[in-house]
Amino acid sequence: MVSYHGQAQTSGEVIFKQLAVPDVAGRDILILDDILDTGHTLAAVRKKLETAKPRSIRICVLLRKRKQGARDADADYIGL
Repeated sequence: MVSYHGQAQTSGEVIFKQLAVPDVAGRDILILDDILDTGHTLAAVRKKLETAKPRSIRICVLLRKRKQGARDADADYIGL
């Protein structure tokens, strides 16, 4: 999955290089990420995983940057 495309800023477009979604039907999913910046990537990952019908999806990040205009992809757990 790529969202920065070799740039210093995100393009706002998330490209998945893995075509198939893992078999997560009925499972609890925890997505771990280092930094929640704009939320574009986490929102795209969550949306993609929701198509596989998991029981629940939670997001955990180490750091969260507060940015104006960020997508609505809030973390359930934040380290700092």
